[in-house]
Amino acid sequence: MKKLFFVLAVLLLSITATQAQGVYFPSEEGLIMEYANKNASDKVTGYIAYKFQSVERQDDLNFSAKYLVVMMDKDRKEKSTPIEATVKVENGTVYFDALSAFGDAASALSQISESIVVEGKGLIIPADATAGQKFDNAHVTIGSIASSECSNITLTAFESLTTEAGTFETARVDMDTSAKVLIIKSQGKSTQWYTKGIGVVKTVNYNKNGKATSSMELVKISR
Repeated sequence: MKKLFFVLAVLLLSITATQAQGVYFPSEEGLIMEYANKNASDKVTGYIAYKFQSVERQDDLNFSAKYLVVMMDKDRKEKSTPIEATVKVENGTVYFDALSAFGDAASALSQISESIVVEGKGLIIPADATAGQKFDNAHVTIGSIASSECSNITLTAFESLTTEAGTFETARVDMDTSAKVLIIKSQGKSTQWYTKGIGVVKTVNYNKNGKATSSMELVKISR
């Protein structure tokens, strides 16, 4: 169940720039980004590392990348087998190989039904967007198993943000969120800070009453 929620987030919350200034997604082979997951009390509950294994590049707006998603506990010990994922960027728009993000769960999905279809529309924000600009809703569905939607998406401001990994010039994006996995539903809000060439720097999730419930923050970058 948690893996389904994780995949929905990966598929839906990756923002791309559509102009020549570059995309809000990594394109550097050998890049490793490590994030700390925190609870409502701002205590670390675990870590996630994205390890970019290979990048086939035509130019900055057209490339494909293969990477590993490594989920770790708060002591940085791996919790499960790393998940292999792929992404293709065409003319600045990111297209995920959705089923690859499930890792071993992909075979389980195919056993449930050969007709499972992953479809949707991710967040797409022009590189020349201005503060206060609103964008189309984003959504993703995984057959009848799961779905997620982001609405009222707004680029609220451009902000300088400092984490353990450094200081970044970011685009802050605020939105309403909803998700359903089987019969479990959730609603809330989310704020994400993105920088070009890296993607997400920080995410804070809120419940429908506006209380922070969790966050994810970039804490380490290595090459």
